[in-house]
Amino acid sequence: MEGRRSSLLNLLKKIIMTDKFLYFGQFDQATTTITPNSDVITLTAVKSGADGNLISVQIRHDDSAGTVTTNVTGTRVEIIVGIGTGNNKDAGDIVGYINGDATAASYVTASGSGSNNAAADYDSGTVFLFNGDKSVCFPASSFAGMAPIDDTHLGVYFKSINNFDGYDATDGAEVISDFVSLTVDSDHDHKGMMNEICEALNSPSGGYGLITVATEASQSPVIDASFIHQGITGVSVTVKANIS
Repeated sequence: MEGRRSSLLNLLKKIIMTDKFLYFGQFDQATTTITPNSDVITLTAVKSGADGNLISVQIRHDDSAGTVTTNVTGTRVEIIVGIGTGNNKDAGDIVGYINGDATAASYVTASGSGSNNAAADYDSGTVFLFNGDKSVCFPASSFAGMAPIDDTHLGVYFKSINNFDGYDATDGAEVISDFVSLTVDSDHDHKGMMNEICEALNSPSGGYGLITVATEASQSPVIDASFIHQGITGVSVTVKANIS
């Protein structure tokens, strides 16, 4: 058993070290929702990027109403909002507390309204924002092809990450492949972009490595936009959800 495990690990290392990976960096303002009652409060990071995923918010009845405490440790940000035990604070009050506090508002903005008060003992628990970083790295071995979507977009297609070979054994259905839409500038040089990607895939540099095809700019951390071809101006990644 141990010998078989060792062989499998060696095989995996060999595959990783001989494959190339295509990287697409996509960033957004991380967001989440909190529902202290039937009213929904939406929290959105002020800056786009992966650091937004390290911001959390907690609504607590143990802290006096209107108290907002922001704890910052490196890139980790914890915002605690007090609503007291009076059973008389609603979504509008909480939104006002967050947006009215200069420190908290420098990290997140809150939206939502309503008159349904939170329970006197309400505690949301620690709720993290998410989707600040939507980047994806596909192995070149899963590359399925490229084709223009329209005059201003080029589609790059891959086998499904979440569904492996793209087959649903439960009903025999084929899964639509994962794909990346690259925004094309006014020159509409789809062929030039496809050629650039193919050249990178065929490059003998070490036999493996990371190929950055397209990366959007990010505010936190600060990342400059980078594209494999000068005609690419944006990227949008679509990964098929797990259907099992």
